[in-house]
Amino acid sequence: MDKKRTQSGLICFLQGMIGKKICVEMMNEVYVDGILEDVDCYMNLKMKNVEIIRENGKQEVEQFEIKGKQIRFVHFEDSVDSQNIIRKQLNKNRMSNKRLDQQQSNSNRTTFE
Repeated sequence: MDKKRTQSGLICFLQGMIGKKICVEMMNEVYVDGILEDVDCYMNLKMKNVEIIRENGKQEVEQFEIKGKQIRFVHFEDSVDSQNIIRKQLNKNRMSNKRLDQQQSNSNRTTFE
């Protein structure tokens, strides 16, 4: 995943919200309510236990994917401490990036016997 993109505010926040309930307001006035399963560096979302709310009614589905460019807003419960979630996720991303850098550094070393 692109390091810069994953450390930007909303993507980093959404990564920290994996496993939690969110409501996505889409550009086409559709609301998608469910549990966030995954988010990538382009803010594409995968959700589960989803309720899709349209002007003409509701529909329940097990899985749903949303392209990042279709998202207008992401709503979440008032009790969510967004600063704490971002702080924790940034630390998690940094640790993950350090591990990747170390693995790449170790694999680039040549051993002579």
